[in-house]
Amino acid sequence: MSGTTQIVVVGGGLSGIMAAITASRPGAEVILIDEQEQMGGWQRTSIQKIDNPPDVLEGYRGYDSTSYGRRVLEQSSIDCRNRSVVWGLFEDRTIAVHGPEGAYQLRPDKIILATGSTEIVWPFAGWTLPGVMTARAARAFMHLHYVLPGRRVAVIGRGADADQLQADLEAAGASVVSRFQTPDGVEAGGDGAVEWISVEGEREAVDAVVLALGSLPDPELARHAMADLEYSAANGCHVPIRNAHMQTSVEGVYVVGDAGGCVTAAEAAAQGYVAGFAATDSDELATAMSALADAVQARGPHIDVGDAARIPDEVQVDREEQVIAACIRDAIQSGAVSVNDVKRKTRAGMGASQGRDTEYVIARMIRVQTGITLDQLVPMTARPPARLVALADLAQMAAAVD
Repeated sequence: MSGTTQIVVVGGGLSGIMAAITASRPGAEVILIDEQEQMGGWQRTSIQKIDNPPDVLEGYRGYDSTSYGRRVLEQSSIDCRNRSVVWGLFEDRTIAVHGPEGAYQLRPDKIILATGSTEIVWPFAGWTLPGVMTARAARAFMHLHYVLPGRRVAVIGRGADADQLQADLEAAGASVVSRFQTPDGVEAGGDGAVEWISVEGEREAVDAVVLALGSLPDPELARHAMADLEYSAANGCHVPIRNAHMQTSVEGVYVVGDAGGCVTAAEAAAQGYVAGFAATDSDELATAMSALADAVQARGPHIDVGDAARIPDEVQVDREEQVIAACIRDAIQSGAVSVNDVKRKTRAGMGASQGRDTEYVIARMIRVQTGITLDQLVPMTARPPARLVALADLAQMAAAVD
């Protein structure tokens, strides 16, 4: 290790793969960590061609790009660690990892966070029933496991991604029998699983409901590192502040891809190139910066996926902690003026997802009742563990450190 830069890349999606490959080229010791069985992220489930890609991905579809990335990784010196989660990022770039070999810590010279995004979910009557799923889950059923998520499907969502999801479902043999632009006023029901969906009393028999409501950046580990944040109108949430080289306010910690703000596949790959070269002080950084400039696409302001005032009182907003909308409204009425206030008063956001499924909705409920704007509502405090870790594994790590 003496004289060799060690770089840990967290996240094996397209941006993480490209960052790892790029960082390894100048001779850095690179470790690529991902929680899935295979590298590739959600692009593994995409059958769409990548628009305006880097030359090496020209003509590739999403799943092709990840196959290419895995082939390059196999031929490289990169230490790829699948089925491993980074559950905490602490002072001095110390990261806590749990994988097949147990729990351990790393303290690399540089960290590139490519932790991707999470899909937006919005509560409506019946949304916790089996058979209600997100777009990525539906694509995983179809394109990874070759199973239809349902034969009669309702799609909720607007925009190009929802349109493409409908096309994917129909190409696979499903019938999209209902399409709703937003979840407002939607009700799903059934005996133990979704069997029907309705709006304003008009019922349609379905066996699956798919939410295609877009996605949100997942910068939780950057927040663990205390990176400075700013509100992004394009994403509808706070994101890490980065310089032109993708470095956050914390020296040696970079954020690329959707984790820093949802971007196209081409831009995610280009950000990975930039961070990889920047972290190794490569002479090729200028070329990577030019490629990133070519890949950037302007985005309009984020449009809320639903009206928080129309969420029924009896519907669970946090299904892990089983907190209903009425409970959150009561907390706001009694003085909760931040997402953290609501969390403390109701436990919403204290479950295994650490608020990833609820923070978006709670912030908009606060805005409706108080008039506080989203840019003033700081994110829920991020604390380890970012993923579930057994106490026995923590004890093992503590013993190793001692």
